[in-house]
Amino acid sequence: MAGGVWSTQFLRKLDISLPQSDLRVSVGRTQAFAHGIEIPTWFPAVALRPRQDGGLSFASGAVMDHDLNADSFRYLGRFLPNFLMNASSLRVHLNSRFAEQRRQARIYRAAERKSYEEIRTLDPAPNHKLLERTRSALADAFGFPRDLGLAETWAGRIDVMPDAIPVIDQAPQAKGLTLATGMSGHGFGIGLGVGEVVAELVDRGTTELDLSAFSLSRFSERYFVKPKNLL
Repeated sequence: MAGGVWSTQFLRKLDISLPQSDLRVSVGRTQAFAHGIEIPTWFPAVALRPRQDGGLSFASGAVMDHDLNADSFRYLGRFLPNFLMNASSLRVHLNSRFAEQRRQARIYRAAERKSYEEIRTLDPAPNHKLLERTRSALADAFGFPRDLGLAETWAGRIDVMPDAIPVIDQAPQAKGLTLATGMSGHGFGIGLGVGEVVAELVDRGTTELDLSAFSLSRFSERYFVKPKNLL
């Protein structure tokens, strides 16, 4: 099970509780220009990466959006320590996400191939106000023109866990089921390593690396788990 933000829905059908939520991250792409930036750069106002087409991809370096849904309340207590630590960086919204999640739940309960094909990807609307502030911060930080041209904007959802680290484990409730989900924004950084250990789990049932910190059981052993960084 490497279903990202879909994982909780799938596992609920097996009566497996996975306290996972999601954050919406908005990204912008500038038109090509002589920016002179050669490496990915981060500071609180902006995270950016130079592109091969000569532009820059950028997003806020700290602020992310959470669209309220049923799981927001189902797992509120578990996420409370993380929320309190990051309250200044989180923007909470009440929008169509509630209805979207209910529709997804109906589709998964039906388990018909035609139904699954209705929602192939999640394509949420970007936070344009946040992107405008981020674009201004980008221009100010590097001396770029304030009217820096935008070629494209988009958004996606990041699957997050209460302690901000993934679940990489075999589910004791379902023999043969290996879990790799809740990357919590670390996926691009640890993806290759996760692939290696998941392959070991599937093939041998054990790994050379101690995965106890990534176990699913940590949520049954402790209701509150503090955010931490294991990288």
